[in-house]
Amino acid sequence: MTWRVAVLCIAVAVGWPAHSGRGQSPRLATSDLAVVFTCNHNIQSMLENAIEKFLRERGFDVLNQARIQRERGVFIFDVLIFALDQQRRIIKFHALPPAKGRYGASLMSPPPTQRSADLEDAVLKLVSEQLGCEVRNVARGENQTGAEEAYDNHYRFIEELFQKAERLQGRPHL
Repeated sequence: MTWRVAVLCIAVAVGWPAHSGRGQSPRLATSDLAVVFTCNHNIQSMLENAIEKFLRERGFDVLNQARIQRERGVFIFDVLIFALDQQRRIIKFHALPPAKGRYGASLMSPPPTQRSADLEDAVLKLVSEQLGCEVRNVARGENQTGAEEAYDNHYRFIEELFQKAERLQGRPHL
């Protein structure tokens, strides 16, 4: 593992902070839907495959960052999947270390929030019915005007991860 892979993995794990650069606190974008869930079965490939299939069926481009990390000998998250669609929505599924079997999912739309009740319900059904996991917490948020810069920064960061993953295809090291 190179130090660049480790830095990239850590940056993704903790998230890149939005930064306004104007000497004031940045306005953070919040998730339309955030879900914490637990799974008794810990079959990582089953979870990843079902999540990826679900996202692709709904028109999302999918990046399985955890799989890329594992291929490079980095083991930060058991599950870390990003998805982007043509409406500039972001979906993220990730393990919640240190406990095994705890996961989170979030859905974000560009500010102001453009709620998609159908997609929110589908995410909840994926977790509880298809994955057979127990939903522990559900939170819904709203972004008003003013959170665009933070959202755009977050979206661009994830787009850059997609681009880096494409460049890494077929290369043994960074």
